[in-house]
Amino acid sequence: MFDNFAEGTAEGMFTGTFSSCSKLQNIPKGLFKNIKGAPKNHMFNQTFLQSGISGELDPDLFAGIIGEPAQQMFFGTLAYTKLSGEIPKDLFSGISGKPAKGMFEHLFEGNTNMSGFVPPELFAKIDNT
Repeated sequence: MFDNFAEGTAEGMFTGTFSSCSKLQNIPKGLFKNIKGAPKNHMFNQTFLQSGISGELDPDLFAGIIGEPAQQMFFGTLAYTKLSGEIPKDLFSGISGKPAKGMFEHLFEGNTNMSGFVPPELFAKIDNT
């Protein structure tokens, strides 16, 4: 999907797209995989907030997003969903550099069905150096 976004991202491009879609059951494998480019502010802000998505997260969901972090790029993206299983360790592996304000704020908030541990590699490429 989104094959036409091969070389571009935009600020707020998926803000609230599937928010509160309570009957939405899952995220198609590779939904955002073909979106290439650097992160932008609010890119995935509340994209799936309070939706009915369940199951495990696709480790390649954000695979094409490569570059410096952006402000609130994943603010509440997966908050209050019915996701289960563990968080994939490479979910944000393409994002590296200095942190940005609120970049992962409320990302997994309210996901009571998720299990396991937060993988130490999840945010490994983001640092203040």
